[in-house]
Amino acid sequence: MEIKVLNTKDVQEYRQLRLLSLQTNPEAFASTYETEIKYPISKFEQRLESNDTKFTLGGFCDNHLVCIATFYRETVMKLSHKGNLVAMYCHKSKRGTGILEKLVSELIKRATMIEGLKVIDLSVLSNNKRAICFYEKLGFEKYATEPNAIYDGACYQDEDMMRLILKN
Repeated sequence: MEIKVLNTKDVQEYRQLRLLSLQTNPEAFASTYETEIKYPISKFEQRLESNDTKFTLGGFCDNHLVCIATFYRETVMKLSHKGNLVAMYCHKSKRGTGILEKLVSELIKRATMIEGLKVIDLSVLSNNKRAICFYEKLGFEKYATEPNAIYDGACYQDEDMMRLILKN
């Protein structure tokens, strides 16, 4: 298992895994497969541009990208103490192997080194108990629920807002 910051050289594998995430767990993402399949490769390359306050980590098994997670820091000055964990996905065949925990732990470690960053926020579907337990294991705590946060055209889903207070 290897964890690394993805870059534009990883764009084909990243795009493939991102699209798979939208097909496999469409309810978990605000975007849709139908939308993102139409994106040019340059859109995915932009997502992989990283700096000290924005990056996407990838987890590799046998040189294949199997999990992803993106971090970005809020850019507005009064919100810059906050960062966000978004677009996380692990291939079904690698769930429960520990690679996703390793990936998110590395994301937290990197975020902790960002000067002035105090919290990492995320949102998760309220009925996704497995993901909620995963986040709680890493120290995230629920602080709110947004009713009807996601609407897919047929039904509404609530989202729990979770936060990790950094010890830096």
